[in-house]
Amino acid sequence: MHHASGGRGRPVSRIVWTLFVLSWNGAAPATGQSTTAAVLGRWGLQASDVASLGSGQAVSRTLDSGGDPTLISVLAVAPVSADSSRFIERFRGLDAVRHSALSLGRLSVPPTADDFRTLVLPDADRSDLETCLVGKCRVKLPESWLAPLRDAMPPEKDSTFRSLLRERGQMFQERGADALPPYVDRAQPASVAAALAGLDQRFQALGLSVTGADSARAVAYWMVEDVGSRPVISLEGLTEASAAESAIMAAVQSSRFYSTHYFVAARVVHALLQPLDGGQPLLARVAMYRLDSPLSGFERGWVESKLRSLAEAVTSGEGAALRVGGL
Repeated sequence: MHHASGGRGRPVSRIVWTLFVLSWNGAAPATGQSTTAAVLGRWGLQASDVASLGSGQAVSRTLDSGGDPTLISVLAVAPVSADSSRFIERFRGLDAVRHSALSLGRLSVPPTADDFRTLVLPDADRSDLETCLVGKCRVKLPESWLAPLRDAMPPEKDSTFRSLLRERGQMFQERGADALPPYVDRAQPASVAAALAGLDQRFQALGLSVTGADSARAVAYWMVEDVGSRPVISLEGLTEASAAESAIMAAVQSSRFYSTHYFVAARVVHALLQPLDGGQPLLARVAMYRLDSPLSGFERGWVESKLRSLAEAVTSGEGAALRVGGL
């Protein structure tokens, strides 16, 4: 793996539990005449990175946040042996996302209690929930969750939390992010919908735009990821992405609409790009995360490194899985 930039922190163990909702777009990109190299340059890769991709190497990069202390953006790109149909199939079957997951499970529509049967709260979160108040909690929660989780007996906290996650997942499926109540763990409430809208503007500047999608018809799943120093449980919804770039053959994008720590929201776009000079197609993952507050220099580098590793796991993992004779 070739790392274009970004530091590495000391090894730590951090897990993210994540729920996704997945839909797909196998149609050809709409307009634009940009070459793949030009698109990658617009996204933040240097000429040397493009040359590495052309020679069959994978590339990852922590992108410039533009001075925004609550934004982390990462990019990873790797050659893959896939056409648009195979790309869509891999995400539809959840095979592509397994590369960055310690575990995952598919959800029903609407979600059921059985879908979450293997989810377990981390011990630290279970303890913190005992003392959570509006404006003061180490776990990110909407206000309606505080009393049920605080008052539940220790043996019941996990089942209570799973039930609340199921309800939030169903709310997203039925009404989208705009219907979700804000986080109240800090002094100022944080809106998921507003954070996602701000990230959308940044993606549009890269030639990637979000289209409306029927989330009730999407594929849903939760997964566990290693992100940093403390286990994190998240919910995401992956919806159709359109791209104003002819170099993009197909794309899907996810929206993070719940996290216990760090993130108010996140957008992650996976795009299948036209080959460079007759080589293989490229799988790119562009991920933007809106933090709930600025991180210290050390911790920020730590989290960036973990997030970039997740991006590499998906793109390089698919590169290996989709080689001729692979899966």
